[in-house]
Parts: sequence; C-alpha cells; structure tokens
Amino acid sequence: MIGKALCIAEGVIYGWSTSVVEDKRTALKLIDQVLAKRPATASAHIAKGNILNYGNPEEALPEYDAALEIDPNSPVAYASKGIVLVTAGRAREAFSPIQIALRLSPKDPAAGTWHYFLCHAHVHLAPIRGRHRGM
Repeated sequence: MIGKALCIAEGVIYGWSTSVVEDKRTALKLIDQVLAKRPATASAHIAKGNILNYGNPEEALPEYDAALEIDPNSPVAYASKGIVLVTAGRAREAFSPIQIALRLSPKDPAAGTWHYFLCHAHVHLAPIRGRHRGM
C-alpha cells in the first residue's frame, strides 16, 4: 500500500496525474490505512510527508518528525525534511537535516538529489547574504 501511494504521489509531483486532487486523496487514504494498522511505520510517515508536500509543505513536516521519532537513523526522513524545508521557504533550516542524511548514507542512490537541494538552499539564501554585506 505504501508503494502504491508513492507511485500515485510521484504521478502528482511529476505532472502525470489527470486529477491531482483525486490522486492525492487516494494516496493519503492508502497511507492512512497503513498508519491505522501500524502507526510506528517510518516509511509510511515519509510517504505521507511526500504526498502532503505537494501543495502544503508545512503540513508535511510533522510527518518527517514522526518518522524520525520512529527511526532516528533514517537518511530518507532527514533528506525529505530538508527538501520540504526548502520548498516551504525555510532554506536556512534545511542544511542540517540534509547534511545528516548525507553523513548517514553518503552513497545513497538519492544522494545526488540531496546535494542538489543543499545547493538549492544556498541559492535561496544568497540574496539575503548579499544584502547583509552591504551589496
């Protein structure tokens, strides 16, 4: 059920969905069914966060925190939280979780994406830094 929900969510994220609202609702229903049976499933919380990120990144953050309470060594939960912090306009807070993910799993297949979001966070802060230096 988690895998199916993630596939549906990816369709929404990548623009393949013909009905974003319906697909998001279906994916959330699947994840909520998993969490009702097994609330201590970190991957389900991560999946729910990924689904919620589309349209409301702030709503996704508690899901990653829940996943990290269950599995404090989950590089995917840390990286996902960092990515969502960038998406939510909180780039300054994104560095630590993404760096932790890279330390936990430096050769992770998704590490390239995590590095991208570290750079992306720097880009979001660059204009702010320039103004503070009198530029």
